[in-house]
Amino acid sequence: MTRKLAIGVAAANTPAEFDFRRFKKALATQMHRANVYELKPAKAGGVVSAALDVWVVISRAADIAGLATFLWLVYEKFVSPYLPKDKKANSGLYVVVPFPGVGYEEFWLGKAYKDKDEFMREFAATAEKAWELYDQTLPAELVPPLDASEDWAKVKPDEQLPKQ
Repeated sequence: MTRKLAIGVAAANTPAEFDFRRFKKALATQMHRANVYELKPAKAGGVVSAALDVWVVISRAADIAGLATFLWLVYEKFVSPYLPKDKKANSGLYVVVPFPGVGYEEFWLGKAYKDKDEFMREFAATAEKAWELYDQTLPAELVPPLDASEDWAKVKPDEQLPKQ
């Protein structure tokens, strides 16, 4: 059975210049070995909301570094230049690595993390620790059942973007 790790991402109070739809497509394109899921729009008369905008489901430990690199690049090029200079601002990319039965570890690029090397090192160590815990847990507990969900849809890669 393939081991999988789901990592949640949200854009928190990002500037108007940040195109989140384009971000999701680029993420699905760059992380072509992963599955990227987004919340489906609400049906007529319904309301749908989630704390996280996107789930990235990876099935190879090697994809952890690629995801960290991509998230930092997006933060650095498309979010950071437009953030308010107020140190108390709650803006940036919010990344969550869940731990089965324990909770989660969060990374807030733009608030708690403003240094690339620190983020890369701590994110990789945390995700690898979660990856190892997944060996001891049932797969259903590790990854939300996104494929069968009525609320989440797989993001299709943008064929116009080059894959890494």
